[in-house]
This record gives sequence, structure tokens and C-alpha cells, in this order.
Amino acid sequence: MHLEMQRTVVPNGSNMAGRISGYEPSTGGLGLIFVNSKGEAVNLSPYLQMEDRGAGFVVPLTLKTSTEETGLIIAMVGPDIAKTLAERREKDPEDYFEKLMQDVPVLRATATTVKVVP
Repeated sequence: MHLEMQRTVVPNGSNMAGRISGYEPSTGGLGLIFVNSKGEAVNLSPYLQMEDRGAGFVVPLTLKTSTEETGLIIAMVGPDIAKTLAERREKDPEDYFEKLMQDVPVLRATATTVKVVP
């Protein structure tokens, strides 16, 4: 599985776009999250547009501060992962990922960094 971003430096107010390739639906569901520099995770799975052996996504970005934000985009495969990600309410990153791993086995994952600039 490969995660490819349209660009890794994204101006505030524009769209973050990318594509996940090499995904085989028979292995499980596909989920996408953004982890900001504070460690907070945001579920981006609703933005996934499934395609043959992959998915594309376009996410509108708006910074809440005047400083740049560096984050990690993580695509992962697991049984019912999109539903599990939608149910996450933990704010602390350690709790978020610990409970995620308890609730669903992540079978495959890939990640890349993105910088959002004011």
C-alpha cells in the first residue's frame, strides 16, 4: 500500500489531496487520519473516494492558529476500521492509539508528513 500526496506543503485554506494505491478491499476496510503536531488525531475517512485497488481524497484545510502545522497522514487497513475511527472520542494521542489497537487489528498502514502553512 502506498500513500501519495498531491503536495506536502499545503497553504492554509486550500485542499490537501492525495491517493492511496495498492489497497486490496478483501483484506479489510480503509481508514485515513491526520495527526497534528500536538498528537491529536482527526478522522479523514469520510473524505475517501474508493477506486479500483485504492482511494483518492480531497480535504479542505483551515488552520485555527497563525503558525504552521506539521502533521502525519496515516492510511490503514483493518476490519471495520472506518467505523472504528468514526467512534474515537479520545483526545490524548496515547489513549487514542492504544484504544484503537484494542478495538481493531490494523493489518497494514502507511504514512507521510504534511505541512500546512499560514
